[in-house]
Amino acid sequence: MHPPLAAHLHDKKCQDVIQQLSDCHIEHPVAKFFGKCNNIKLALNACLQEEYEKKRRINHEEAKKRRERLRNSTDSL
Repeated sequence: MHPPLAAHLHDKKCQDVIQQLSDCHIEHPVAKFFGKCNNIKLALNACLQEEYEKKRRINHEEAKKRRERLRNSTDSL
């Protein structure tokens, strides 16, 4: 299962892969069930995983900064 594939939710790299998968599903309405689009789907999964990890790292760093700010503000009380 993957997150929603709305274009505004993903970076340019993943948007391109999403478009390729969508095109493949349109061009091969039956063959998609027999693995015709699997290689594109695997590329999409890898792209979404990379995007997730990047967001996770950024959130982790921001959380560290917030925790440090909170510690510093409570120390001054």
